[in-house]
Amino acid sequence: MEYIRLRKINKDELILITMGYYSDRSVDGAFIALKDFDVEEELKEWLELNPDHEYRPNMFLSFLVVTKKVLEPMCCIQLSLGDVDNKELEMEETKE
Repeated sequence: MEYIRLRKINKDELILITMGYYSDRSVDGAFIALKDFDVEEELKEWLELNPDHEYRPNMFLSFLVVTKKVLEPMCCIQLSLGDVDNKELEMEETKE
């Protein structure tokens, strides 16, 4: 997998949002871009609107949803592949 620098996200692109590092890493859903937007510009705007708040990824994600930049799909399948100590597979389907 090759990582790319932040770029403008285009309308209708599917975005997989992750937060944290290593064992603390989480995936917070696949989102659909409702319009074109620049992630860095949106972050600057969020920071200007919230000068007293420490940056929290989940608060920035909420901002993207509330400002109608992204929409979480109504139905998707989540497949958990376990971890190094737990080889149990789990599958969950979300519905409306």
